[in-house]
Amino acid sequence: LLREGSFGHDSDFTWENFINRYNGDLENGLGNLVSRTIGMAERYQEGKIKSAPTTTKLEKELVAHVKLLPTTIEGHLNGKDIAFHLALASIWEIISLTDRYINEEKPWELAKQKKLDRINAILYHVAFTCRAIAKALSPFLPETSEKILNAFQEMPSQEIVTHAIALFPRIEEIKEEKLQEIRARGIKEFKVFYIDNIAISASLRNTILADKTK
Repeated sequence: LLREGSFGHDSDFTWENFINRYNGDLENGLGNLVSRTIGMAERYQEGKIKSAPTTTKLEKELVAHVKLLPTTIEGHLNGKDIAFHLALASIWEIISLTDRYINEEKPWELAKQKKLDRINAILYHVAFTCRAIAKALSPFLPETSEKILNAFQEMPSQEIVTHAIALFPRIEEIKEEKLQEIRARGIKEFKVFYIDNIAISASLRNTILADKTK
């Protein structure tokens, strides 16, 4: 919600925008990055990622952005205008850059060539970045931050050990069959716009509420 507008100013809110933001930024953005990284670490490295040097141009760019992230966020939050949306946008820029890094390096192709050392280096930089993202998100999503840090445990040897987690289940519009089931069960009270981890559209929500008043 903080990404939708400037703090202290009016901003529009709709459930459709909320769901799009959730599915886009959280489920498909952050959640997918964490999930695919852990999946590759377990597939190629048995869940253990060794410390690796920074060598490529994109790796150096990624590390530089990560190191600047705390200062960038502080600048957005400690200025005359508190800009939560800009602070969060800077975090999601790192997420996008990390996704680009993975897609350009293609560790799945390197696996076919048995280049395990290079795969380890890629995953180390991604895991390092995921930890930095989690720390930056701590004031905004404390529980999620803790889960990510636990999923990428940094050992005294600087090795990172991964553990599988599920962060953000995708929100889908409720289908007509589910709506019929809800009606058939005779449920009287509904949480607004959210039933059984499935989001409903405004039109279907209004239909339910209309039925309740009849």
